[in-house]
Amino acid sequence: MIPLFRALIYKNFSRLYVAGLTSELGSFLTETALTLLLFDLSQKNAAILGISRALFLISMTIGNIIGGPLGEKYDRRNILIATEFFRMPAIILLFFVQTPSTIIGATAVIAFFTGVFRPTRQTLIVDVVPPGEMKNANSLFASTFAVLHITGPFFGAVLYSLLNGINEILLFDLSTYVLGIYLLRRIQLKKTSKPPAFSLIQDFKQGLEFVSKRLDVRAILINNCVAGFSIGILISLLIPYTTESLGWSKNQYGVLMACFGLGGFIGGTMASTNKIKMHLGKLILLLITTEGILFIFFNYITNYYLCLVLFGIWGFSVFLRVSNQLNYFSTTVDSEYLNRVMSLSEMSFITPNILGSTIVGVIGNIYSPHSILLGASLFFVTVIFIRHFMKDTKELKKASLTQVHREAYVETTI
Repeated sequence: MIPLFRALIYKNFSRLYVAGLTSELGSFLTETALTLLLFDLSQKNAAILGISRALFLISMTIGNIIGGPLGEKYDRRNILIATEFFRMPAIILLFFVQTPSTIIGATAVIAFFTGVFRPTRQTLIVDVVPPGEMKNANSLFASTFAVLHITGPFFGAVLYSLLNGINEILLFDLSTYVLGIYLLRRIQLKKTSKPPAFSLIQDFKQGLEFVSKRLDVRAILINNCVAGFSIGILISLLIPYTTESLGWSKNQYGVLMACFGLGGFIGGTMASTNKIKMHLGKLILLLITTEGILFIFFNYITNYYLCLVLFGIWGFSVFLRVSNQLNYFSTTVDSEYLNRVMSLSEMSFITPNILGSTIVGVIGNIYSPHSILLGASLFFVTVIFIRHFMKDTKELKKASLTQVHREAYVETTI
């Protein structure tokens, strides 16, 4: 069996994987379609997209803050089921009311529960696969996420154009939540003792203290912040820039994102192999530096087909890095702090996204998309270059990659 798919022989993991795959696919389709609908309803106002993105990310960050400690105190499977269930009313509302304010509000609600869902799902992997398969399981999820960049935005844009509406897309998204609840309920975990008292502020504070002491982990998270801020600006302006400034169609935008996803799938797949011999910390640093350089190139390439190639390479770099970051955390972070580190990892990218999106909301109608994107890319490269010489980044380059002890997990395979 191909190593990337080997973790699927474990029943619990296969159920978690399919639940995550379908849920994320529906979310990608819906997010793309709702963004295009909002863009049309707002009379192609880029500032509205920036505000919407900021509120979306604020809600997701709040979900991350709560989800990190919550996933270490209570049954992670039940938390995932609850988040699937509570996202459904927001989708149902959009069948009946499709105004800019309703779209922004509904996506914010969905984002909150997604913020709880993602780090909890990622940490649950530790409970459903043995340590020897952790690398393959993380890489499979990252590769799948990359494939969703192919299918989600592409089909979301195409279906929105063909259907001239979103109801059919919403129905599909709703069905993925129902399927996810069914599969998650079938995951069988060992019963645990009564959880310790839950204190959101104290537990979150302990997670931050752990990261402050682990310089290598801190370096990854700070670099994520830099990327998150710059990419927050890019995501908010990508549709206006490609469709208005460059004159590409919505279908061409979908294909562009598909190339990003295809490159990401290859990158995520490569992370499950042992072909790259570079120290994991050095590799993560090299890849995030490459991403900043590719961002600068994007500002100067107007040829559509060259941009397709660039986005393919960009996707490869991003998902090879993300996969290896997950492997790094799964290998070196104690179980006591793993869910909180996964949560902080999500937050370290998402929270700066809020600032980036907010800036777009403020200056999106003052400066051209190209000028804003160029400034964001120069910021990305400059800060990452400076961080190469800082103490925490130097520690990342030489940190030990010793596997921490995990409680043995036993499960019959399929």
